[in-house]
Amino acid sequence: DVRSLSRDLGVPAVGVTAYAVDSAIKNKIAPILILEPMDAPVDFNNNAVDFYSLGYGYAKKMATQYKGKVKYYQLSNEVSGTTAWKAGDSGEQLTNRFNLKYNKNRYVNLRDYLIGMSEGVSDVDPATKKIISGHWVLVDVIKYLIKDGVNFDIVGWDWYSDMGDNVHNKTTDEGYVL
Repeated sequence: DVRSLSRDLGVPAVGVTAYAVDSAIKNKIAPILILEPMDAPVDFNNNAVDFYSLGYGYAKKMATQYKGKVKYYQLSNEVSGTTAWKAGDSGEQLTNRFNLKYNKNRYVNLRDYLIGMSEGVSDVDPATKKIISGHWVLVDVIKYLIKDGVNFDIVGWDWYSDMGDNVHNKTTDEGYVL
């Protein structure tokens, strides 16, 4: 399995969802718990949701369950892609380098969700570290999150081998042409 292979390769920590925390620990790998509800994905287009409360409640529940087992929590996953402007979007935009854009409405909802998650984890276990992750070349969302008060300690970045090194190939993992 991936966790035992990671241990054999000397990997000190690995990102996991909740179901794999105990397996990572058993394999002497520090789990980085990715706080992303797999059973109920969050729709950041739905403005009827109280995103702060949703993020806070979920993160607090997970931090309570894994306190003492997890030292690192990743707040959601690849937040840069969540806010990326997609074909068919309308409304206000935020800018990113390489002439890419973010959907401001999704960004505001994501920001509130991440603030809630950060506070939910910290209220239960203030000694843990919080990670915000992004991917590809959508880097400017991190500066917006910092400016808007999302509290985190580490920036994680995902760059996949199939993304190559051409920043002008503007297609998201989901196949959206940007």
